[in-house]
Amino acid sequence: MNIPEILDISLVEESRKSAVLLEKFGGLPLGGHLVLNHDRDPRPLYFRLLEHTGRGFSWKPLESGPEVWQVKVGKRDRRDLEESIGRIVIVDPRKAAVFKELGIDFSCGGDRPLAEACEEMDMNLDVVLTRLNGDLAATAYPAMDFLHWDTGFFCKYLVNLHHGYVRANLPFLLETSEKIARFYGARYPELHEVHSLVKQVAEGLTTNMKQEEEILFPYLTDLAYALKSGRQLAALAQVALKPLIYSMEAAHERIYDAFSRIRKLSNSYRAPNYVTHGFRILYKMLQEFEDDLQMHLHLENNILFPAAIRNEEELRQRPVEPANKS
Repeated sequence: MNIPEILDISLVEESRKSAVLLEKFGGLPLGGHLVLNHDRDPRPLYFRLLEHTGRGFSWKPLESGPEVWQVKVGKRDRRDLEESIGRIVIVDPRKAAVFKELGIDFSCGGDRPLAEACEEMDMNLDVVLTRLNGDLAATAYPAMDFLHWDTGFFCKYLVNLHHGYVRANLPFLLETSEKIARFYGARYPELHEVHSLVKQVAEGLTTNMKQEEEILFPYLTDLAYALKSGRQLAALAQVALKPLIYSMEAAHERIYDAFSRIRKLSNSYRAPNYVTHGFRILYKMLQEFEDDLQMHLHLENNILFPAAIRNEEELRQRPVEPANKS
């Protein structure tokens, strides 16, 4: 039995913490683990790992303060991802509703094997599988063969549908959360934090969508065109796609984390008794916004980004045609 190495990151100089964790993680074999000890919440280190290595790692909290935080960090074998949560939703979108009800993240956590997620959340895998394989309600989300879409068209779809939804609804959501916090904040102080988190989500989404539309999506569209036309892409030598996607995935998870906190603060969007219609409208808007956000991030993290990486790798392996001699 292999005993995981214990890395007490609290003893490492602040400026070196990320580098030390990345070095130790890089030295792990596939399927290997280490146990990270810290004297405060190590979540910022999670995001640093995500930004630098992608989602090929597991992160299982073992102890969560108030004096000691301990996390089991593992190097995931990417070959296991055929049975990932994201893949389950891709094959049957109706199962997303089951994951939502159980609190299992299929958007930012969609790369995890279901067994791993159940273990992390102390859920019985057989019970979850029974739910997934039972009678499922029809989804309002259209059944589409996203896996076989051209990535350039996929980018346009995301901009028109999901980015469009965010731009259409975010201003009213900001305005309503501020108004309800102002009127009800004394009685329900959590509303001030909800409004603060909505602002955080708004800033994160605005920045993320701008980067996608101005940098990432045009490049992915060029990749798709190059594959269809049989041409090489001159920009391949200048763009590092994986680090850019890792950065986007980390941004997505920060946004999703903020909305998870909103859900907890709002008691899963259940408004208290004897409040105005405006209060209830806010919670309904928040729930609808999160529903769209989950599908938005699922499509990008679990379908578009992996397809784009495969496209780039295929183009990089394509022989470069010699220049025509005049």
